[in-house]
Amino acid sequence: NMGTSYHNTILVDEKEQYKPKRYNEKYEDTDGRIEAVYETPDFNYLSADAANMYRERNNDINGSPGKWMIKEFTRHVLFAKPDYLVMVDNIRSDATHRYDWISHFAEGGLITVEDDWIKGKENDADNNILGIKVLAPTGFRYTTGISTHPSDSNDKPYIRVRPSTNVDNTRFINVLYPTTSREWNNKPDMSLLGNTSQGAGVRVYLDGTEDHIFKYGTADEINIDEYRLKGEAASVLKDDSGTLRKIFIGNGSLLSDKNGDRILIQSLDTNKTFESEIER
Repeated sequence: NMGTSYHNTILVDEKEQYKPKRYNEKYEDTDGRIEAVYETPDFNYLSADAANMYRERNNDINGSPGKWMIKEFTRHVLFAKPDYLVMVDNIRSDATHRYDWISHFAEGGLITVEDDWIKGKENDADNNILGIKVLAPTGFRYTTGISTHPSDSNDKPYIRVRPSTNVDNTRFINVLYPTTSREWNNKPDMSLLGNTSQGAGVRVYLDGTEDHIFKYGTADEINIDEYRLKGEAASVLKDDSGTLRKIFIGNGSLLSDKNGDRILIQSLDTNKTFESEIER
């Protein structure tokens, strides 16, 4: 939690994460934690909660932890192997804040923004690019710069993305898509299926449609676009004709599409992690 601005995380009101005045002091409820990890042959899913790391520091001799700045900062990441990562950061607070989502790129790289795509071009012979499709917040603002960490001689370019106004609750929904300069104009289209206080959905148009659903609220199940999910995460891959190609569910028992008319996965086991490839 040292040097928050030098990492790929968020800043709250441009402040660092909590750290005591004395380096070796330890306090409960000041660490982040991994909440879930699921893996199948074609998908990896991880969620982590870092809200405890965003606390005020008291003005005592040790700089003990004060009040929480936010109620929730949970990061959900789905790796649709081997093509891209979908990242959903759900942030809640009882007060209005400025939230900055930070991403660093390789030393000597160049960052540009094209509509709602962030283009991070590496300084290498292969012209590698990390594209970041910003699906939420819409109408985002951003700043770029160079991070020079005191203990690291490598200067790394960064971008900070934030909502257009300060808010209490927000979500950063991004797709990280690695490619090259030659293939940049052939990157897939992407769209938002939903963005609510209970869940979100992302569609990637890649050899058909690849839909990814995330549940992060307190509801037992959610409806996102045409999908109903009782679980933590799910993916549905279809070809151009709408025929199912692959299904994934993480820690769940129910997944349906066509507004509930077609059950894709249903299990008596409420903690099922499952992938199925549909034979043609």
